[in-house]
Formats: sequence, C-alpha cells, structure tokens
Amino acid sequence: MRNRDSNKEELSFKAHHIASFIEGEEKLTASSVVHHISLLHRGGRIDETPCKVRLDKKGILIELNSSEEVVEFFEWSSISDQAAIFKRSEDFQYGYLILFRCSQYNADLELKDSEVHVFSCETKDDAKLLVDSIYNQKNSALGLNSNGDASRSLEVNLRRGRSEEVSLFPANLFVNIFTLCKRTHSFVN
Repeated sequence: MRNRDSNKEELSFKAHHIASFIEGEEKLTASSVVHHISLLHRGGRIDETPCKVRLDKKGILIELNSSEEVVEFFEWSSISDQAAIFKRSEDFQYGYLILFRCSQYNADLELKDSEVHVFSCETKDDAKLLVDSIYNQKNSALGLNSNGDASRSLEVNLRRGRSEEVSLFPANLFVNIFTLCKRTHSFVN
C-alpha cells in the first residue's frame, strides 16, 4: 500500500520489518538472506514489526506503526542496491520480501559496515512498487538519469549489475535475480 504526500514529495509504504544483517567480508546474496531468515523464523527468533517505510528527498525513513516514531534513517547515498523476491514466503504475515543494502559508518570503530535490511510487503505489486520507488527516488536524489548515469555530477558512478541464477532455500527452485545493468535493483520470480 502506498500513500503519496505531494506537498513533501514523500512516498509511504505499509510493510513489516523482518531482519537486519551486518555483512562480513563476503556480500550476502538474496538466497543466503532468505536462508538465514528461514532458519531464524523456524527458531522463533524473528518478530515481524509493523512499520511504515517512507521515502523522501533525503532517504528512507522507517517509522514504527505502534508509536509513529522514526527508528531508522538511511541516506540515498548509502543505499547500494535493492531487490524484491516474488516467490511468496509462507513464513510471514506479509509474504513478499524486499531487501536493500546500505553502508553505515560506525564512528566508535571507525569502520564502514555494510548492512542488509529485510522487509515484507502484503502483495507482489506492493513489493515491486516499493523497490521501483527506492530506485527512482535514489536516482532522482543523486542526480542520475534512468540509465543510472550521472546527469549532474561526473563523480556519481554506480557499479554495473549482472543477472545471476541462484537457488532459494529451502526449495530447490532456481530463479533469476535481475540486477539490471547499472540500475542496481533486482526482482526474483
């Protein structure tokens, strides 16, 4: 579900927060994230947290439904990629997962951590719309055109994406992850 505030150019989506992971030296793939959350869910260690995912000119805000408190904020420049998984997960109330990867600076350790955040949407269309909106809002905020090229700044340079085949746990179903060329967002059917 999406709400648009035309005065602020803000989009709002109803979602559930599922999990957040800090990546080590190896980047997590969509299939490894699904594997981890399936194991955590079976162990009873995941609580779905109803929230609102708000997209504005500065970044992504996560607001709790229970208190309307903003608990997370991610600047557009920290978001490196995003994905929607279109195979419904029966483990969660909202079964269509979306993931996004971002970099956060830890001032105490003077390190830059890469994090993967997992949310679920009620419908496949909601998941696709949220991922597309993240991509479009990010490009708009960073001055990129639809091809991912910098329209205002030559310093902005996104890495080239690729299409890869992965196996989603626990099923032995092979699916394609489309990280569209320079778009850095993907969909898993």
